[in-house]
Amino acid sequence: MLELYLGGPARQRNWLPLPLGSEYINVREFVADWERDGLAVLHIERVDDAAAPENLNPTGMIEALDKAATWVEASVDVWSKYAAVIRAATPVNALSPPRLAQGGAVNMLHGACQWQLGSAQALIVEFEQPEVTYWSIQVYVIDWMQPLDFVNRVTSLNDRQLYVEADGKVRVVLAHEDPGVQNW
Repeated sequence: MLELYLGGPARQRNWLPLPLGSEYINVREFVADWERDGLAVLHIERVDDAAAPENLNPTGMIEALDKAATWVEASVDVWSKYAAVIRAATPVNALSPPRLAQGGAVNMLHGACQWQLGSAQALIVEFEQPEVTYWSIQVYVIDWMQPLDFVNRVTSLNDRQLYVEADGKVRVVLAHEDPGVQNW
């Protein structure tokens, strides 16, 4: 079990300070094998003595909806600019070397590629098998960092799903139609 304290008095371990007004936490969980790996069971407990908020009323609901709409409007601009920067920095039909993402975790590297393929073309992404705890390759619509149709197609493969060739290389084939090879 991992216990993490958010905000409040400083602690020597398992503590993240929170700036005044903080109200959101994002938890990202990586799963290598959806058939066998268990998912985290998360519990949040407020441990200070602050009073519970009042029940929601019409005025509070209006304020909450207005706040949500403002956030969505701001997000469109932020993500649009972010996607433009990513698109400009990402090579076409060639994989960029893994690098730290600005503002990202220091132990997580990202490489990227955008492609332009005709219906009968394929892009082969080839790289040495990384010697790390977890790695994966994923396809997205770059403008919204939105995965493709993962319900009906394979849109990501991780280190436990990808086939590594005898020469230690991973070859992933991006194509509109299944070419009948590993790692499509």
